[in-house]
Amino acid sequence: MAIDTDLHAGVAIFFKLDINPNIQMEILSKGGFKAATQRIITREIAPGMAIGPSFVPIAETENATIEYNGERYLLRLATSLNKIHKVSEKVSSAFEKSGYPFSEMVRYCEFNFPDQSLEIPDLINKIRSMITVHTAGVLSSIFGVELEPYSFSLSYPETPLTDQWMHVTFTPESNNPENRVILKITKRTPTYDEMLDFLLDIESKIENIKDLFKEKI
Repeated sequence: MAIDTDLHAGVAIFFKLDINPNIQMEILSKGGFKAATQRIITREIAPGMAIGPSFVPIAETENATIEYNGERYLLRLATSLNKIHKVSEKVSSAFEKSGYPFSEMVRYCEFNFPDQSLEIPDLINKIRSMITVHTAGVLSSIFGVELEPYSFSLSYPETPLTDQWMHVTFTPESNNPENRVILKITKRTPTYDEMLDFLLDIESKIENIKDLFKEKI
């Protein structure tokens, strides 16, 4: 099973303090990034008063976009899965060279692999051979139908109220549940270096997930 070429991902970097967007633009420009081409569109709601998007475009590189939300001290980058580590490393390097070390500035960061479809033949049968729900019989008697596993998720630790959160969700695609799964991954780390380590082999991680379904367990 080859990795899908159109998979995308993002990294959210939460700073401890606000950084002026213009300073960030200058830092990333020196680091080899291009100026953002996306326009900021505002809407006037009253004379002299206008509202706009919460994220300000900061920079671009290859097929990546970088935006900043000043209210949340959040720098967000989005790109293809196979570029996410390279772009993330390039961003931190640019800040470091300008005297803004992420090791001191970052409160925590979060990797997001939003709902995306992967091809896995015979998906439903494989899920039901992998997952056992001990209360399925009781629930089946309650509802009068034979219930079996359909989707599932795993997490660590038991609560997302931590900087070490990891959550993986598997849901069969509604229109093709026998052959495609919707995968969602969230990974939170307290340091940027830990995030870079996680991203280093992210494509292999996705491939290993697909390998889980190659054979029934």
